[in-house]
Parts: sequence; structure tokens; C-alpha cells
Amino acid sequence: MSETAPIVHVVDDDTSFLTAISRLLRANGFSVKTYSSAHEFLAQRDTQSPGCVLADLRMPEMNGLDLQSALAQSPNPLPIVFFNRAGRYFLDRASYARWCGGFPGKAGSKRNVVGRGDPRL
Repeated sequence: MSETAPIVHVVDDDTSFLTAISRLLRANGFSVKTYSSAHEFLAQRDTQSPGCVLADLRMPEMNGLDLQSALAQSPNPLPIVFFNRAGRYFLDRASYARWCGGFPGKAGSKRNVVGRGDPRL
């Protein structure tokens, strides 16, 4: 039986950011899937596959915190790392308590983004 490789699921409504971050992650050996909305991710994700989620906090319709709440109710709640345009930490402690991996900014360094979900780094 073969084991499924973990997937980094990137969720953001900014298509240029999705392209850039997916290229960066793939260049560093990660399997990546991109989604232009939280609804798209929830509809398409395989709940049996391992991985993590990189999600923008501020998206239309369903924001990153709403996505986190939906993931927490799923059979396989993946760890989530939030990011936002400015990299500002404006969330309260309750947000951290809901299984949050971190808050790198979109303009963060390669080490800041790539190293967050990878125990090799």
C-alpha cells in the first residue's frame, strides 16, 4: 500500500499570489493545490489526504477564520497557517486557540513561508 504525499493547500482570492506561492513551494519539493476561495477548497479537498492549509485571512464570502471553523468540524482537520497582505497580527488569542499554525505576511521571506509547515527546515 502506498502512502499519499502531504499536500499544501493554498487558499486565496488573489490569483497572482496563488501563482507565486505555488511556484515557490513546488520549487522546494512540496505538492501544492491552489484554490481561489474557501468554498472551492472545502468542496474539492480529499478529507482522507494529509497536508496543511495556507489561507488568507481576508477573503470575500468565507474568510480564513470561517474556513478554520469549517475545517475543525471535518473528519480530518488539517493544520492551518494564516497570512494577510500586511503581515499584521490583528487577531485575538481565541484565534490562536483554534489550531492556528502561524501568521506570515504575504511579503514574507522564503524561510518564513516554506519553513512553517515543513519539519525538515
